[in-house]
Amino acid sequence: MRKWKQDILILLAGCWLATPMTAAAGQEEQPEFRLEAVNVTALRYEATDLETPADISVYTQEQLKRTGANTLVDALKFTNGLMYQSMGPYGQANGSMTSKLAIRGVEKGTLVLLNGVPINLNGYYYLDQIQLDQVERVEILKGSGSVLYGSEAFGGVINIITKKTVQNSVRFSPGSEGPVYGITLQQDKLSMIYDYSRPKDTGIIAPKTLTGYGDSEKDNLSLGYRLNDHVNINYLYSRTDYPLYKKNTDRTTKEIRDYTDTKHFLQLEYKEGDWLNKLFWNHQTLDNEKTAYKYPSGGVKATITNESSKNDVWGLSTQKNWNHHGANWVSGLDIQYEAYESSKAMTDHSRNHYSAFLQWDKNLTDKTKVILGAREDLVHTDDGQHIDAFSPQLQTVTKITDNSSWYTNIGKSFRMPTFTQLYKDKESDFVSNPDLKPETGYNYEIGYKKQYNSSQVKVALFHVDISDQIDWKAIGGGKSQAQNMAGFRNTGIEVSYDKKAGEHVSYSLGCSYGNPKQQATAEDPWIRTMGRIQLTGSVNYQNGPVTTALSAMYYGDRIAEDDSGTPVSRKAMLPVNLHIGYELAKHQTLTFDVDNLLNRKDITTNGSSEYYAMERSYKLGYIYRF
Repeated sequence: MRKWKQDILILLAGCWLATPMTAAAGQEEQPEFRLEAVNVTALRYEATDLETPADISVYTQEQLKRTGANTLVDALKFTNGLMYQSMGPYGQANGSMTSKLAIRGVEKGTLVLLNGVPINLNGYYYLDQIQLDQVERVEILKGSGSVLYGSEAFGGVINIITKKTVQNSVRFSPGSEGPVYGITLQQDKLSMIYDYSRPKDTGIIAPKTLTGYGDSEKDNLSLGYRLNDHVNINYLYSRTDYPLYKKNTDRTTKEIRDYTDTKHFLQLEYKEGDWLNKLFWNHQTLDNEKTAYKYPSGGVKATITNESSKNDVWGLSTQKNWNHHGANWVSGLDIQYEAYESSKAMTDHSRNHYSAFLQWDKNLTDKTKVILGAREDLVHTDDGQHIDAFSPQLQTVTKITDNSSWYTNIGKSFRMPTFTQLYKDKESDFVSNPDLKPETGYNYEIGYKKQYNSSQVKVALFHVDISDQIDWKAIGGGKSQAQNMAGFRNTGIEVSYDKKAGEHVSYSLGCSYGNPKQQATAEDPWIRTMGRIQLTGSVNYQNGPVTTALSAMYYGDRIAEDDSGTPVSRKAMLPVNLHIGYELAKHQTLTFDVDNLLNRKDITTNGSSEYYAMERSYKLGYIYRF
């Protein structure tokens, strides 16, 4: 009872800090909620929210920073309809096990784009290594996205648009979890953003396995060069060094895994008239030195083993937009070469991925528009395997009034098997299955959008149905094999309301309710998974130099699995963050952020492993612009 009362008092204190204060004029702008906000993700051309036949959300860098987060995954966990899962502090990856943002409950159905280019690597995405200083805005498309963007877009698409030009600045943020340093420079056509941080030892955050993270280092670099009005070059680099340790019950060290995770994302964009062409290279090297300790009488014995893996994707994406006989057309061709190397694999593997898409949209009446799209994907592996997937989509949007519309969206999505699912490694408990087929499924959605003078409301009803998910099956002899055998479905509703309540205050509210279920095989019963209800909310206040924001997310009615695979209930998550900003002078800003304001010990995973959120932390930031 005392803990409950303490949480309420802290939350009330945070609300008080987010209420009006008297202050002089400042520079930060109050965010506005407008259905006229333009996105480029939903239709692969510019469209307002009102004329988009899907649930699309656009978040600026300033809005993301007001969550009090440093990394993108930690900021987006407050988004309605995105179910957050993490096995590390603030979304930190745990080797190849990464944090997830499951759109509408589809755990392996989020495709992440960087400036419109897919950056998922071997089925994983690493949003913990995208710093908010690198981001111009983020566009989140819920529902089927495979027709326009290909594999993995079951639940939706997260498109990260990076900054093209920046303001010169230096940043320093000391805090309870370690310091963060940053510098931003613009020199003619060249822009640079660099961040360096040293996260501190987390202590034990997984009590079952007595696991924790040691002192770490993170480097993030973003370079942009605008050659002319037609050519842009973008490069992102990230490197994270972190030890992951496990303890014995007597608190002696059981093992330490020293990880070095390095990524490169290089993009060349050429735009001329109706043509948009992109060349890109995505690369990851993950090195792991494992030291296992044993304690024979009178001493310590250490055994060291090394593992390494590499993922490479080289790609070309070309797109053309044109108008013919009153209809808008979008067509495109994507070519990718993917390569995977692992010290654990029997051999290295590669594959070629070819795809073409076509989209047609036309006004049937002065109020109703229909959009038809289709995509064909072909994959050829180095061992002679051929995989194909065809994805159609039908969308409509009807303008009810000048400020409201309703839409329908039916689309098929797919997910290609990953290298680690197709091919065995040197470990004896894994068996290859080169005959895997793509996962396929359908999304059905109907939605309504309405804009008022100073607010907007959105409602979406959806159903997701996936019949051949890839999962691991025990085949005897202590061995497992990836097979197309599992099913997933979820039916639910999402509601959001954004309000600008006067000159200084705005707030956002969201509610998502669904019934996600999974099926191990076609003969097994459907069982609940994930969580049923999510509530999100934020309140923002800006007056003169003072900016305050309070962000919260409730994720409840959760189901997880125990060690035997039996479904068990899991307590709700309730992360709450506080942000305060103050313009000291024209070129100087002071910020104060509190993460996990209620100091809750929430479990941030949905499986049998139980990883806990970090305890309450703070950071004080100083920014000088020049």
